[in-house]
Amino acid sequence: TIIYFVYSSQNDTNSENESLKRTVNELQKDNDKKEDLINRLDAKNVNKEEEDIRKKAKEFVKVLYVTDPQMDDKKRYENAKKVMDKSLADQYYGDKRKSPIKYKTEIENVNIYSERYSPKKSDYHMYLTLTQAIKDNNGKIVSSRDIASEITLKQEKSNDWKVVKFKQFDEQKNEYKDEDKD
Repeated sequence: TIIYFVYSSQNDTNSENESLKRTVNELQKDNDKKEDLINRLDAKNVNKEEEDIRKKAKEFVKVLYVTDPQMDDKKRYENAKKVMDKSLADQYYGDKRKSPIKYKTEIENVNIYSERYSPKKSDYHMYLTLTQAIKDNNGKIVSSRDIASEITLKQEKSNDWKVVKFKQFDEQKNEYKDEDKD
């Protein structure tokens, strides 16, 4: 009986130790997550992360709206995958150009409106307004259009942000007058 009691109590102790180890590991993981959130809530980090999201949105706009007939499609596709998820990059660029780029375009007056930033969130909706200027072969602006769009950025496991949704609203065309004809 004594041997059975000793053996039984040792098994119970081992089982209890294993259970406690699992609990400690779970608590440590939870503590690490909370510590990470506390660090992210620091004002300096909040400002940095918000700036990173805005920067990613500006890069997206540049990849999408700045064009040149001489652009390398593969390089543009690689740049697109850096700022948007693969399915969105495939939709807009893919392996083959869907329509030829006829004009050189640049963007001006980019304004980004976003939700209030919080490190707790893993996705953000942003609204963008910009003017896309279309230039002729000599680099002279021949026309422009005002564009408004909505994008959704999602945080990936690597803490990198990528655009996962994009919607462009109706555009308004602005015509520039040729000063030489006046």
